[in-house]
Amino acid sequence: MDSFLARAPALTLALLTLMAGGYQRWREQSSRQSANGGMTPERLANVPERFADWQLESSQPLEPATEKMLRCSAYLNRTYRHRVTNDRVYVALLIGPAGPLSVHTPDVCYGSQDYQTIVAPRRVQPRDNHPDEAFWQTTFQSKTPERGLLQVAYGWKADGAWAAPAQPRFALGGGGSLCKLQIASQLPASAEAESDSACQEFLHDFLPVLDRVLLGTPADEPSAME
Repeated sequence: MDSFLARAPALTLALLTLMAGGYQRWREQSSRQSANGGMTPERLANVPERFADWQLESSQPLEPATEKMLRCSAYLNRTYRHRVTNDRVYVALLIGPAGPLSVHTPDVCYGSQDYQTIVAPRRVQPRDNHPDEAFWQTTFQSKTPERGLLQVAYGWKADGAWAAPAQPRFALGGGGSLCKLQIASQLPASAEAESDSACQEFLHDFLPVLDRVLLGTPADEPSAME
C-alpha cells in the first residue's frame, strides 16, 4: 500500500498528461474541421458518384505541379455528365492551406492554358434559399477557335457559407485550412458569351448533396442518392 501511495502522484500526473494530449488533439481536429467548413479529407470519400441526373464519368489526379503548388491535403478532380442533356462539367473540390487556394483563381489556371477572359467575373447565387451564399462565374475563350467558350464558377468555404469575396487573398488567405469548389463547362458553339452553362444547374443539384457530406451523411444513404 505504501508503495502504491508513493507512486500515486506520478500516476496522476501521467493520467493528466494523457488527458491533456487527447484534449489538444481533439481541439486541433475540431479547429481544422471548422476552418474548412466541415470538409475533412475523410469525408471526401462520401461525395457520391451519382445524384439527381448527374453521373460520374471519370476521376483524374491533379497535375503533380498543381498539387504541389496548392499543397492540397485532399481533393476530388472529377468529370460528371448529365444523363438527359449529356452536358459535361469538370469539378475540382480542394482542401488545403488558405494562402495558395485563395490566390489560385481560374484566370491564373486557364490563362496558362491558351484561354483568355472575355466575361468579367460576376457573383451568382445557385440556390434561392441560400441568400448568404455566392460564387463567381466567368467565361473564357480559347485562342484555339475549335475549343470554343468555357464557363467557370468557383467559390470558397471556410467556417460559413460558400463565399465569393472581391479580394479572396485578403478575405480568406490569413491562415488555416480552406475548401475550394470550382466547376467548368463548355458552352455550346451557338451560345452567347454571357449565357448560363451547365455550371449553374450542376451547382444547384450538387450543393445540397455536398451539404450532407459536410454533415457526415454517408453517400449510400437515400438522401444523397436520388
